[in-house]
Amino acid sequence: MLADKTGKPYELAEIVLYKNDSVAVAVEFSDVNGKFNIKVQEGDYALAIRQFGKIIYSRELVLNKDTDLGVINIESMQQLQEIIVQGKTKLIERKVDRLVFNVENSQSAAGGDAIDVLKVTPNINVQNDQISIIGKSTLAVMINDRIMQLSGDDLINFLKTIPADNIKNVEVITTPPAKYDAEGNSGLINIKLKKTPDNSWNATVFGAYKQAAYGTGSTGGNFNYNKDKMAFVLSTNYTKGSYRGKEESSIYYPAKLWESKGIAKYESDLWNGRAGVDYQFTKKWNMGVQYIGSFNKPDIEDDNETNIIDANPGIPNGVITTKGKNLRKRNLNTLNWHTNVDLDTLGRKISADFDYLNYIADNDAVFHSDTYNSAQAEVPNGRVAANNLIHQKINNYSGQVNVEHPLQWMNLSYGTKLSFSKTRNDVAYFDITGSIPLFDTSQSDQFEYKENTQALYASGNKKFGNNKWETQLGLRMENTRTEGYSIVLNEKVKKEYTQFFPTAYITYTPNEQHSFSLNYSKRINRPGFNALNPFKWYSSPYAYSEGNPYLQPSFSHNIEANYGYRDLLQTTLFFSRDTDNSGQVVLLNESDYTQRVTRLNYFDSYSFGFQQVYIFKKFHWLESQNMVVGYFQHSDSKIYPVTPRSNEGLGGSIGTSNNFILNKDKTIRAGFDLQYQFPNRSGDLVYNYGITQLNVSARFSFLDKKLQLTIVGNNLLKAYDFNNKSNRNGIEAYYKGYYDTRYCRVSLLYKWGSSKVNVAERQVSNEEEKNRTN
Repeated sequence: MLADKTGKPYELAEIVLYKNDSVAVAVEFSDVNGKFNIKVQEGDYALAIRQFGKIIYSRELVLNKDTDLGVINIESMQQLQEIIVQGKTKLIERKVDRLVFNVENSQSAAGGDAIDVLKVTPNINVQNDQISIIGKSTLAVMINDRIMQLSGDDLINFLKTIPADNIKNVEVITTPPAKYDAEGNSGLINIKLKKTPDNSWNATVFGAYKQAAYGTGSTGGNFNYNKDKMAFVLSTNYTKGSYRGKEESSIYYPAKLWESKGIAKYESDLWNGRAGVDYQFTKKWNMGVQYIGSFNKPDIEDDNETNIIDANPGIPNGVITTKGKNLRKRNLNTLNWHTNVDLDTLGRKISADFDYLNYIADNDAVFHSDTYNSAQAEVPNGRVAANNLIHQKINNYSGQVNVEHPLQWMNLSYGTKLSFSKTRNDVAYFDITGSIPLFDTSQSDQFEYKENTQALYASGNKKFGNNKWETQLGLRMENTRTEGYSIVLNEKVKKEYTQFFPTAYITYTPNEQHSFSLNYSKRINRPGFNALNPFKWYSSPYAYSEGNPYLQPSFSHNIEANYGYRDLLQTTLFFSRDTDNSGQVVLLNESDYTQRVTRLNYFDSYSFGFQQVYIFKKFHWLESQNMVVGYFQHSDSKIYPVTPRSNEGLGGSIGTSNNFILNKDKTIRAGFDLQYQFPNRSGDLVYNYGITQLNVSARFSFLDKKLQLTIVGNNLLKAYDFNNKSNRNGIEAYYKGYYDTRYCRVSLLYKWGSSKVNVAERQVSNEEEKNRTN
């Protein structure tokens, strides 16, 4: 029986028996006399007794016959409230399907924001405010297991509103399990936030100024409030400014060389915000809603000059000048409703999410182009001007239900997802060369695209061998139906396909020092909505881009092996096989010198390589993360001789990220990042030149570390954002671009909070409410 030290029985205490693989096999409650009775098979068990959500007693049991445990004396709840259990988690943990970086144990991330955290997270690369997982082509970011429907600057600015002190850990999922969409050869980053303490609030405000060729300012804040059964979060960010982009190209036609130089000014007038509220109806059921909005006017002004040179004898033949202006609007609204229900004390639970997404984009693009001969005289009919009006609207409705269902011999999870998308693109082309705009029906269109996907998944997890081994198997089935319709062309394209996506993981952890893992997954990469729109978008008389409604999805098979040694060493070996890869292809025509950018399924590829991460932290004042990546890739063209028949070669990168604590109070920090990308031949049949990037930073904390000043110097060596050469239709071309990524940024951040929210006096029985979900 259960009793306190005075002999008073404990009623309604929860008694749980676990097997040695941590699976609950039986649960019972003590009666009014503090007694309980549990029937199980013979074996080794762990006994845990809980009351009001807290473990108040635990011990190991070996049961080979009927056993009377006698009187179990338990301290009173008043005394238990004063007990503090402390334990230090590892900086890096390898779980069966992901790597976990525990932020609170990192000196480097302390005091910064979510971007600073990601910079020191293993397997993640942050360069020029772009986030990527090493070895993955695309990336999705989650906050507390929910996908953020943001990308680019929207995502970066949102993450800057999250203080590092609010982040519990970061999960890096290089091989997403069956629970997640099979879309994309991508990885997932899941940022897990700390729960706001009960009956408290905290807030953060920040401002920043960035100077490159032009200046950009931003300001924002974050507010968290938790009282009784309700939790509320609000964040906002506003950015306004500009940056300069430069692009250069050299195209070697048989008879002529076209050398182009373009300068563009990219505007940013961006506001985004997030608001969410959760309510805990009971200790087992909570519900919440979340809204995310992003509103941007990223206008562009560009100026391009193309010099035409006779290949033989190499004298100027003419000049084409093009000036353009693109007025753009991008509005994104997403709404999420979610609920979680704990079905019992054995771990069975159900969760549901329903989402709505609305995205509207408007482009008002105008260009004027003039062609001159070698004598700088305008050629007849050499002036061309046009106005492209493009309107895009995307609506998506989706719903997902997930169930966690622990069994005696395994932990089972399963679920379903339905997604319905509808996209409409309206393109209107006006010739404005003359005094009266002329509508060109041959260059205008209305294109509608529908995509419906239904998915089912199941996944099973099992620990064995004294918890040293863990395996997980999953299978996801997705059925997709698409329909594209060009109203002007009166052309309709329908597709339907069903695919199965298996995942498999196994880990071996012989002790606290070493861990080994092996995993496999199959993925699908569906074409983007814009890539399916067949109509042309002109940037000059000689250059235009178009989509392809006949694009097919591509598939990838990924194998990854990992080894971890303490918090110091992470080694990864990987192999990937991709089929029917699609992407942009620049097709060059020597007869009329047009540059057509289209989308095709044009190559198959495979790659294999390694990644080595070493974290040096022997000194309390230094934390250094060092990385080496090497790989071999091979690609085979499906459109030869438009492109070379194949392409293969070695590639890799080497980098170091260092953070220094410069005083005893840890209020002054400095750091630098240095990375070199070796020349390589990429899977899209392109040769990329080497790139070196250097960043430096300094951080100062004041007012008991509530006020923080950060100074960053980015891309001090002014490396190109891309620098490559390619061969299309036997024509060699060189391209390079730079987008003002060398800059200095100064930011201020202030955080404060209180635990003195006025609340009613609560009885001990209300302690169960502390387990509410944010």
